[in-house]
Amino acid sequence: MDLQGNLKNFGLPEIFQLLSSAQKTGTLGIQKGDEVAMVYFRGGQVFYAYGPRKMTRLGDLLVKQGRITPEQLDTAVNEKNCDQGHRRLGEILLAKQWLSHDDLEAAVQHQVEEVIYETLRWEDGMFKFYEEQFPTDEEITITISTENLILEGVRRLDEMGRIKAGLPAFERTLCLAPSEDGRKKDIALASDEWNVLTLVDGARNIYEILEASGSDRLLTLRTLAGLHSAGLVTETDERREVLSDRLVAMGDRLNDLLDTYLREETR
Repeated sequence: MDLQGNLKNFGLPEIFQLLSSAQKTGTLGIQKGDEVAMVYFRGGQVFYAYGPRKMTRLGDLLVKQGRITPEQLDTAVNEKNCDQGHRRLGEILLAKQWLSHDDLEAAVQHQVEEVIYETLRWEDGMFKFYEEQFPTDEEITITISTENLILEGVRRLDEMGRIKAGLPAFERTLCLAPSEDGRKKDIALASDEWNVLTLVDGARNIYEILEASGSDRLLTLRTLAGLHSAGLVTETDERREVLSDRLVAMGDRLNDLLDTYLREETR
């Protein structure tokens, strides 16, 4: 897959969704000025990421979380430097039994997620996907649903312009997107987000979903943008009649027929 270009023309949520749906394996390199992030995919799911430089280092994160002490971190870093970087910090901490494997994995997942959420906010820069290539060999990896990463990334947006950019025209009707090759998608939604999803029925456009939701407009739009960016909902040209509206119309028609019948019987 020859996937590269400018983020102004192709947003990161779209790129992530494309790699997920195509179940691609490789590294997505993203550069914004002097900041660089690398995101590792396996079968379309994220399993590691690092950068930008301003993100919290793993050791500092572990101290912040209370998993290790500052003194333990200093000792492990000095040992790593003496070993000329041949051993990873996490490997040293595990060997000294200062950290459990589960705690290390949880910290790596938190770090990866924060890298993703930060880069999903980038509106300009360059990207390139390196298929079947990884610049580093990571021992501690995790598996994160790409759809969930996109959803949470969009949840963190508060600019209306960015949110609207993740949606089609408000006049378009939305429906649930078909699953690629029957592949199940692992998504985690809050109750209010599920409520919005139930309104995506192939009959309502975005204006009508906003009206029917009865919730905060920004929250509803943010939810729809996340669902759309994650490839869970899509637009359709075939507008399906809402069942409840059809039943109401049928009831009105029956009432008219009954009124006509009664008038004729009383003549």
